[in-house]
Amino acid sequence: PWIQTNPADAGRYITAASVIIEDPDLGRNVGTYRCQVKTGQRIGVNAEIGQHAWSFLMRVKKREQKRVPAAVVMGADPLIFALSTSKIAGLGEDELQIAGGLRGRPVELVKCETSDIMVPAHAEIVLEGEIAVNQMEEEGPYGETYGYMGLKKDSNFFMDIKAVTFRDQPWVSNSFAGITKLTMGIPQLVTNNRNYRRVIPNLVEFFRPTETNGVVLASIRKRLPGDGMLAGQHIAAGDIFGKVIVVVDDDVDVHDRSQVMRALGTRWQPHPASTILPQTRGMPLDPSAPTRWLTSKIIIDATRQLPGEGGPDKWPEVSRVLLEKLSPDTFDLVGQRWPDYFRNWQR
Repeated sequence: PWIQTNPADAGRYITAASVIIEDPDLGRNVGTYRCQVKTGQRIGVNAEIGQHAWSFLMRVKKREQKRVPAAVVMGADPLIFALSTSKIAGLGEDELQIAGGLRGRPVELVKCETSDIMVPAHAEIVLEGEIAVNQMEEEGPYGETYGYMGLKKDSNFFMDIKAVTFRDQPWVSNSFAGITKLTMGIPQLVTNNRNYRRVIPNLVEFFRPTETNGVVLASIRKRLPGDGMLAGQHIAAGDIFGKVIVVVDDDVDVHDRSQVMRALGTRWQPHPASTILPQTRGMPLDPSAPTRWLTSKIIIDATRQLPGEGGPDKWPEVSRVLLEKLSPDTFDLVGQRWPDYFRNWQR
């Protein structure tokens, strides 16, 4: 049921599935990794360095095992898939247990036909097999989420299929990276907001706009000089996607690009409210990065700068806020009469 999304891709890809691997010490990992359909009996498994599946497979290799059982689950319920695509679970924490906790009842599981791995009982398709860790093979190229073609990888994991189980007329969804936004964007944002609130207590919202890979936005309740830059530094350290980190006040809606741009144009002074990081950890898929995994970053503090930060002694009031305060009925009145204003209008 999988198509070749991009004519330049190496082939067909499974991109919206959950790969399940187990470890005697860490337990179970349920994660979403792209899988290239290579033959009727083999798929690639793209577990990038540092991802949980990669850590599991490195432990297998250290034990000098040649292969490890795995399952690729398609069409699990949305809660399981959301957890599979996010980093809410830490290394060694079970996404299926978390799904049961969020739902209020355990996830119903069944044992695979060819291994002891347990998989969600109500999935649409399950591929069972073994992932090799003592040998690798080529994978890609593949159209990445940045909208550019990713390079072919000379060395990547693969899984030999031992069995396929499926429902009658299964429903399968896929994610078309490089052409449309990844379906896992929202679960990732939930994870980001959860994690950043631990280190940025005054965070209102963290947001990664769909159309601007590499640009991330955050709003904060600013209290003290340096709050905006400190929030930006935490985000720069934790977010490998963000090269341009823009921090705004809590009265700016980070989902409204016009409000963000207005804050940039009216509240931000490039000096001293900017910091450039010459080199730090970055997204390996970034086509502009000369060195994989490394990038430069800029933090833009577009909050109202306090006098102690080099800002003005007094900020003028916002015109719209004054309008709402001094003429509170205006917007409702215009809204009610809006159709009348254009009743006899002609182009």
